[in-house]
Formats: sequence, C-alpha cells, structure tokens
Amino acid sequence: MIKNTTEQIILLKQQLAEIKKMIEELTKDNKAVKTLEQYKGIGIMTASTLTAEIVDIRRFVKNDNLASYAGLAKREHKTGKNEKEVSSCLFDYILKNVFMTAARNYVLFNPDSHLAGYYRNMVKEGMKKTDARKRVARALVRVFFRALYSLVELDNSGEVEGEKRGIENDMANGISRSEKDHGLNGNISFPSLIKNNTEGLEKVKV
Repeated sequence: MIKNTTEQIILLKQQLAEIKKMIEELTKDNKAVKTLEQYKGIGIMTASTLTAEIVDIRRFVKNDNLASYAGLAKREHKTGKNEKEVSSCLFDYILKNVFMTAARNYVLFNPDSHLAGYYRNMVKEGMKKTDARKRVARALVRVFFRALYSLVELDNSGEVEGEKRGIENDMANGISRSEKDHGLNGNISFPSLIKNNTEGLEKVKV
C-alpha cells in the first residue's frame, strides 16, 4: 500500500510539473500574468489563476468592487435603525482562495516588508492567522488592481497614439476623415481611455 501511494504521489508531481510547464507556455505573452509574476512570492500558478478569475480588470470600477467579488470585503446591512457590516456569501471562492494563497506567500517571501510586519503585529495582538492573512489579501487586492489597470491604460495610450499616427498618415496621403468614416477606405474607431481613482502601487509577489 505504501509503495502504491508513493508511486501515485510521484505521478501526481510529474503531472503537476507538466501542467505548470504548459501554463508557462500558454501565458508567455500574457501581460497581466507577467506583471503579477514580478511581485516576489507570486508564481505562475497563482498569477495565472488570478488572471483567469478576474478575466478583465475593467469589469471592476474600483478595487473595492474587486475585493467584494473575491469575498474579501464586507457589505453594509441595515435593519431599521441598526446598521452593520456583514460578510457576503456571494463571491468567487476560487479567487478568494488564490488571494489568500498570495497573501501567505507574500508574507513568507517578503519578511521585511511593511505588510509582513502588519501581519505579525495583528497575530501578536491576538488576531487569528487566517483573519490576519485576509487583511493582507485585501491589501494585495489594491496592489494588483492598480498594476492591472496600469496595463489597460498603457495599452489604450498605445492604441490612441497609433490611431493618431494613422490619421496623420492619411492626411499626408490626401485621405480625409469623412471618406474613412463613410467606408471608402475602412473605419476609424477611437477607444476611450479608462480613468480610475486607485490607490498607490506597492511592491508585492507570489
């Protein structure tokens, strides 16, 4: 029985290594994954899962929305004159788990960071490790939100600049904007720049 169990463990490790290698190949050109991997402690599996569950950061207006979606924020609950904050039971469980994993790894791989110190102080004051880790995970939501939105802003800036250069080239070639708008030489589209009021970026990784 021990021999069979050992063989199964070895096989599972081999399969995990193959899956990891496949994910690395599939995400080698994924800017979001590569951006998250830059944070110390954030590996390919964590970065890929975060990116897959978030799908598109533009779905969230601010980091509070992402935190709520990940089950890391409380919602306001009112009953008559009573008002309190309660945890929501409607959230993405996979996303919450991967943020909690990121928080654990961040504290482990960045022992001298202020977030690691914040975690240690909360535990020292009597807070449960899981609750303290959740606080760190909430902080990482802000960090990753800002980092991913920065990618969107950079991409949009590049697209707008490309459109501008295209228009200048058309003008030099004697093609008017009205001609292009009427389908004579294609279509012009101007993507809107995404604006957000996010908090400052902080170095972190899993």
